[in-house]
Amino acid sequence: MGILDDLLSGVKNSLKWQAQSAVTGGISSGVSSIVKKFNNKNKCPECGKAITDETAKFCPNCRAELVLTCKKEGCGRELPRGTKFCPSCGSELKSSSAK
Repeated sequence: MGILDDLLSGVKNSLKWQAQSAVTGGISSGVSSIVKKFNNKNKCPECGKAITDETAKFCPNCRAELVLTCKKEGCGRELPRGTKFCPSCGSELKSSSAK
């Protein structure tokens, strides 16, 4: 049964990879989105200027909010900008840019 188990495992992995590729738009789409995120990692999404402090929560140039904090009592989870709902408590997050 070892050969059949290996064959079945290979088929499952192949189908899983094909399904994930179809959902994400294929390898080239996934790679381009990763490259885009990497290239924009240290830039402000509002003004586009470089941010040298990796722990910054606000842009030092325009005060744009870089990190959202869940406001629900007892949660306070910090999430990337653009997140709509907190994955910890389900609260709706609203960006409040300080311009």
